[in-house]
Order: sequence, then structure tokens, then C-alpha cells
Amino acid sequence: MLSKWYEKSKLLISGSYLLKANTPDSDFDCLVVVPNNGYINYYFYGNSECNLKEKNCFDRSLFCIFCLHSRTNFIAKIEGRIPLIKINFMEAEFDLLLVSLPKNSFNKLIAFNEPKIEKVDEAIATYILERIGGIEAKNNGQLWPLSGYRANLRLYELTVNSRKTFTMLLQTIKFWTKNHYIYGSKFGFLNGSAIAILTCKIILDFPANSVPFLLKKFFDIYSKWEWPKPVEIVELANKKYNEIRLVLDWFGTKEVYHRHLNQFHVDLYPWLLEHSKLQWVVLNPGFPTQNTTFNVNKSTAEILKLEFLEGKLII
Repeated sequence: MLSKWYEKSKLLISGSYLLKANTPDSDFDCLVVVPNNGYINYYFYGNSECNLKEKNCFDRSLFCIFCLHSRTNFIAKIEGRIPLIKINFMEAEFDLLLVSLPKNSFNKLIAFNEPKIEKVDEAIATYILERIGGIEAKNNGQLWPLSGYRANLRLYELTVNSRKTFTMLLQTIKFWTKNHYIYGSKFGFLNGSAIAILTCKIILDFPANSVPFLLKKFFDIYSKWEWPKPVEIVELANKKYNEIRLVLDWFGTKEVYHRHLNQFHVDLYPWLLEHSKLQWVVLNPGFPTQNTTFNVNKSTAEILKLEFLEGKLII
């Protein structure tokens, strides 16, 4: 399908499938990576709306190609911090995110069947410095999927020697969050990235232990964590990118500023002041780092606290 749309495009699988920890209801988080093209947004999203019943779509975009396909059961353009195309295709769920890279970065990134972290970092650095006009242009939405993909690559590397344990623990905790209705970033709760980081940290802190032991530690530690103290996997960063990281890596005051200014409109609704404060911080090992729990607010933070305490008592 992608080659029919744009033969130079490259599909990168991220999320739970990259971590080898997918469950039967997992969707495919996919980055559609293409070399820099000034009109690529139009050719990706298109200008048409899809009529699945009549198979009507009126441009040559990837959106329309899927719309017109007989095996597409659902398709929609989803607006947000990172716009995407959501598809049910051949009974599988896909989230497609577009990333347009400078040509040299694109070539480095696709030079290997399985991209290496070093090459992903090079691609991100070049993207920041060349494609979006320098490190001050930090709100470009295409940067964050790349950072998230890099984070998942690193989580996979860190758990490669405890693959079975990581998979079992991550799937168990994900099932628990879904069964307790605390899964889903758009609802102000935990997403798959946050759960993977929380799980990875427990495995790294208590290596070579059983899943029941690690599950108990998971609830022991996070039920009494002093939020919003960040949960992070501390590593030595590549000094070559220090200047970029100083500007773009997550920092508490920056998030508070953006929550206050962009998300909660405290100046118009003073009663939302408490929600504009930091509640949970779970940092991914991306480049730049991101807070995967930026949507957690005061109300959902209280719910999470109660659920984690209950989990501790049961375990």
C-alpha cells in the first residue's frame, strides 16, 4: 500500500509491537517516514473526507488509497498534538503518523533493516537543525513520533536480556490498567509508553527476579512514589547533542508553562489552576526526552493513586 502511494516511503513499527510485548487488542503504531517533500502533508492526509459505504474519495493521498480499499473497515483523520490517520484495515488497527526527513537523514535512517539508535539520533538532530529551523523551533509535531520511536528502541535494548520477564510483566500491568479503567492518555490516565517505562525501571532496579516478585515491587514503589518527582531511566547522553538536549529535553518549568498557557486556559478559568500543575512525570529515554504522562491532571492523579494503593494491598 505504501509503495503504491510513494515508493520511497519507509514504514517503522513502534509501540508494543516494537517492544515485542503486544497483546491481542494492541494496535500498530506506525511511522510513515519519507524524504523531505514540500507537499507531503497534502499527499498523506489529503483534502477529501472518506465515504466508506460508497468508496468515494477524491484525491491521490494515502488517506484516499486506504479509503477506497475493499478491506478498510474504518478510517479517520485524528487531530491533536500529533495528527494521525487511524485505520481498521484487514481487521487490524493502525495509527499512521507522518515524518518527513531531510534526504540525508532519511537515507541514514533506512540504511539498515532495523534502524540503530545512533542513526535515529543523527536523523533527529539533522531534522531539528535543518528541517524545522533550529532548536528553538521545538513545537513541530513530527519531532515527537521520532523521539518516541527512539525511546522504544532504547527500552527494547535495555530489556533484551530479560525479554520474557519484561513481556510478561508489561502485559500483566497493561491488562490491570485496562481492567481498572486507568488506561488511555486521552482520558488523563496512563498510555502504553508510560507503562513500559515504569515496568522497565522496575526490571533494571531489581534484575534477575521473578515476575511475581517484580509485580509486588511495582506496586510497592509506585504506590508511595512522591509524585510529581520524575520516574526516569538515567543514562549518559551523547555529548554531541548537548546543545539540543539543553533546549528540548523535558524540564518541569517548561511543562508547567505550556500546561498553563496552552492546555488549561487558567486566565479564563481560574478554577482549573490545580489541573495546570504537574501531577505525574514519567520520562521516556527519547531524544528529546518527553513526559509520557503530560495529560494526567489533578483528578486523574487521585484516581491513579487510589488504584495503585489498592493494587499494593491485593498483591
